[in-house]
Amino acid sequence: MIPADNKTISALFEARAARAAGQLESAHANYLVCLRAGLRVHLEQADILVRLHREREAEQLLSNALRDNPNDEVIRFSYAVLLSNGGKNSEAISEYSRIISRFPSNADAHFNRAKLLFMSERLDEALRDFLKVAELDTSSADPLANAGLILLRQGKQSEAVHVLRQALGRRPNSPEVMRTLASALGVNTEARALYEAVVKAQPEHPEILTDYGFFLLSSGDACRADRHFIAALGVSPHDQSALAGRYLAALDRNDEILVRHLMDYPNLIGSEILNPNDPCDVESLRQAVLSHPNLRWEPAGRSTSQGQQTTSLDLSASSPFGNFARCMHAFVERQIQRLKKYSQQTSHPWLRSIPSQWKLQAWATVLSQDGRQRPHIHPAGWMSGAFY
Repeated sequence: MIPADNKTISALFEARAARAAGQLESAHANYLVCLRAGLRVHLEQADILVRLHREREAEQLLSNALRDNPNDEVIRFSYAVLLSNGGKNSEAISEYSRIISRFPSNADAHFNRAKLLFMSERLDEALRDFLKVAELDTSSADPLANAGLILLRQGKQSEAVHVLRQALGRRPNSPEVMRTLASALGVNTEARALYEAVVKAQPEHPEILTDYGFFLLSSGDACRADRHFIAALGVSPHDQSALAGRYLAALDRNDEILVRHLMDYPNLIGSEILNPNDPCDVESLRQAVLSHPNLRWEPAGRSTSQGQQTTSLDLSASSPFGNFARCMHAFVERQIQRLKKYSQQTSHPWLRSIPSQWKLQAWATVLSQDGRQRPHIHPAGWMSGAFY
């Protein structure tokens, strides 16, 4: 930092006071004065820009700061966080890798990189990073719990159980770790005891109720399972897993009336043929899918068999999938309006939670001969669909 004159010092005090008071535009203007005078307040100004929803300017500010001070790892870390928050995961991974190359014991950089690698379906690399964090931070259970989840996705059940037991040793009685360990154990008495302990500790947690419901269903106790699914829906009416559980339990109990009610295909499913005037060009879309950098053969833990699947697609207006996103967005809006009308005539539990705000998420699948999708649901979403 270079010596500052009285005007610059005054601007710095005013910037920080305005920032503390939430006067963002005033803080921004005063930080500009400081930056022009050579004060290194890039992180503070970047925070103001993010709070003003000017993330790209914040990215550019930190990028310029790194050009002038490439060894400033604090700025580089904040820059990586900004990139990942903006969906630029590959760039953020590169920035974290630069930090790790200079500071191999930076547990936070390893942990953040591991999460991004996991999101990018680079599971082996993510697993190595999580295990490295567990080695660097011997008190934290999170890296081991995440490593256990990856091993489960990879079908390595015995290894997952071993790692999750270590996580539970670091955080005894953790409901999340106990729940994941119970899932890894399968259907046995130890898993039952873990589930019962977790449900007792968090009796109104919808995901825990649903997980235990599926355990009971696998154990042949469809009636008790259904009671847990109903309890989960009482807490979280939009819980897709609990709805699917109710359907499966109804099948096991031969409750044909409930099965027909839940699977009301004629009224709940909508379909359209692409209009020739729509902006979505199918051939361009096909080429964009086939050239997608993360199109992978049977990614671990996914439902694609004998085929390839991408990670989440970039649906921004400027991406190759932008026109597709506009078409799908319009269709979803039309379908929601149709469902709103139908909801006035039915007591279907799914229609109790029609969202007023939503966002679209999509990925692409390329099936080979005999390729298929294994039966699955999307518990994080309210409506699911396919574009062929």
